Amino acid sequence: MSARAGDPLAAPQPLSVDDAIRYWDDRHRTAGDLRSGGHIGLSETANEIFYRIRLGKLLELIGTMNAPAEPMFVLDAGSGKGRFARELHACGFCVEGIDASEVAIAAS
Repeated sequence: MSARAGDPLAAPQPLSVDDAIRYWDDRHRTAGDLRSGGHIGLSETANEIFYRIRLGKLLELIGTMNAPAEPMFVLDAGSGKGRFARELHACGFCVEGIDASEVAIAAS
């Protein structure tokens, strides 16, 4: 059985690079600080909790690899407005964030 246009069970087609950049620029421009890069279906307050849980899980995974004398270098690819980059930096990591959204970069 082949997927047909308009078939609700068909796999969605990926966005082009330009469409993806436009999507994220628009989202970062219009959604709240946390919703713009977090879960779009959650409120800002719920996204605060969501970010903290995800940060906690990330620190569980990599936190023991960091040492003040030799900080771990972390690349936050798709960093959006830089929430995780700032939080990891505050925990002593050396962090670089990159993102394709100029709107997000300008806001970070």
